[in-house]
Amino acid sequence: MKYTALSVVYDRLIGVDYDRWLRYVWQLLARCGLQPKKALDLACGSGEMAVRLARLGVDVTGVDASCDMLAVAEAKLREAGLPCLLIQQDMRQLELPEEYDLVICCCDSLNYILSPRALQKVFKNVNRCLRPGGLFIFDLNTRYKLANVYGTSSYGVNTPEASYILETDYEPASRICDMHLTMFLPEDGRYRKVEEKHRQRAYPTRFILQALRRAGLCPLAVHDDYRFRLPRKHTERLVFAAAKLASSSGGSGGSGPTA
Repeated sequence: MKYTALSVVYDRLIGVDYDRWLRYVWQLLARCGLQPKKALDLACGSGEMAVRLARLGVDVTGVDASCDMLAVAEAKLREAGLPCLLIQQDMRQLELPEEYDLVICCCDSLNYILSPRALQKVFKNVNRCLRPGGLFIFDLNTRYKLANVYGTSSYGVNTPEASYILETDYEPASRICDMHLTMFLPEDGRYRKVEEKHRQRAYPTRFILQALRRAGLCPLAVHDDYRFRLPRKHTERLVFAAAKLASSSGGSGGSGPTA
């Protein structure tokens, strides 16, 4: 998963309501009595959440594995006149010198971690980046979405910015969905064909909660798509919130989640 050509049209194609996501994050922080001064936007992508957090006066660091996405984020932040440190790193090898009050990871970025062992490592890396009492908020596409909304299918979309064909193939045994994206990007009066391949894995909620606890993070909530409601049978995106325990250093512990 490289997000190379896709980085140019990413925001216009995915159709995310970032403002609604930010309202949820801010309300959840308020419920936890946390006013973050420093935040880490993990897999920050095009920088939409980083821009919004920086506008609220938060000192934001953005990390992403894609230099193309970071270039898009840097241009947005520069145009808005907002300070933000951007770092190219793979979240599986995350090493940062500072601790943060808040770590967020949005847009199903963690579904791209295909190995349970690697996902566990990411959670441990997040633990090291959080100050005691800090909050980790992230989302994941559900098995329902990968199996039924994507499934094994093919469809096309035509917009003024780009046209694309998405072919998907879901494997129930591995819970992995392969996605073949063929884009036609306008360029000098013509269309340039670009292909990218993506893979996402669905994880059971029980595994995510156990992995968080093993990483020394205490699960606080599991919600349906950045809304304060319980997940349902056909929920497509789960949002998790977990806190770093005061005595945590990457071990086990923590109580169960609440809605």
